[in-house]
Amino acid sequence: KERIDRFLYEQNELLSAIVEGSQDSIVVKDRAGRRILVNPAVAGWIGCDREELLGKKNEDLFAADLADKLNAEDQRVMESGEIDINENIIPSSNGPRYVQTYKYPLRDEKGQVRGLIGIGRDITEIRRRDMLARAVAQVRESVWQMRSTEDVRQVVEAVRQGLRNLGVEFAVCGVNIVRDSEDTFDVQTYNITADDQWIETGYNHETDADTIFSMWREGGVHYRPDLLADEVRDQAESINRIFGDTVRSVVDVAFAQGTLAVNSTRI
Repeated sequence: KERIDRFLYEQNELLSAIVEGSQDSIVVKDRAGRRILVNPAVAGWIGCDREELLGKKNEDLFAADLADKLNAEDQRVMESGEIDINENIIPSSNGPRYVQTYKYPLRDEKGQVRGLIGIGRDITEIRRRDMLARAVAQVRESVWQMRSTEDVRQVVEAVRQGLRNLGVEFAVCGVNIVRDSEDTFDVQTYNITADDQWIETGYNHETDADTIFSMWREGGVHYRPDLLADEVRDQAESINRIFGDTVRSVVDVAFAQGTLAVNSTRI
């Protein structure tokens, strides 16, 4: 008996260490959907003490649409007695997270389902990389297909949609087309604001085109993190004259015909 007790103690300690130390969320619910066990990862995601989550149902923690979806998943596991795998966007203390959840039936000594065990893995970075790859591919395809200035809007809209899919806040995004000749150059800009206002404007070599032209000639990515810094303050004034907003940071990515630009009101 002493050997059995020792074995059970060690198994319990091992299980406790796994639950407590796991970076994945682990939740145990009873048949009514009440949380009867949560590990530290769950509390960390939601941003509260573990004790506050005990006894809580989905509808106590989440908006109605999400709670209904989670309840349907839970009910499916408890009625079928089978594992269920799902992916949901879950609000957290660090913003919305993509979470892949494995839900298993919890059975009593007679084999009857008396609840479930849910293990959730944060796959936000994986999903964001996927979305970024798709956004870049969409923009690249639009740029490759660009044959005239009439095609520019398609590129700009692809950039805008990519930013929105990634959850990136922006004030303006657009394309700066450089027209270069032996004697001079000019830049035509095509932009769309966050509220879908389309803006076109032109620069010549005597005004604000110099910065865009230099970035285009140099190639690569150019990030100006704070336009209120003394060395680029004149650029901020120029940008805000056009867009009527307090743009604070800009990133330009050079390509064959000019630059792709994203402006933000944040540093």
